[in-house]
Amino acid sequence: MKCKEHGDGGSYDKGYALCPELCFQIQKSNPGSIATCIRENGNLKFTYMCVSFKAALDGFTKGCRPILGLDGCFLKGKYGGQYLSIISLDASNGLFPIAVFLCRSEC
Repeated sequence: MKCKEHGDGGSYDKGYALCPELCFQIQKSNPGSIATCIRENGNLKFTYMCVSFKAALDGFTKGCRPILGLDGCFLKGKYGGQYLSIISLDASNGLFPIAVFLCRSEC
């Protein structure tokens, strides 16, 4: 099924509204994964979302160096915010993604 056949064609509002369902499906299909979506004061205003798959967490504890790196970039869409990623180095000095974090910018 094509994405535009499912829904209204991909509006920002509907995308953010689907974040809690996405987190639920990640946890359901990948037991042990971390997927959290928080909204402000129980309403629909998005605050942050964090995702880390169980396989990435296991890979970090079993085969990566004990170093974590954090990098981020600003999102330039309708709502803005920041995209943060947590990485480590594997045994061959390659980048190993561990988690991603989406949040509003409070500047």
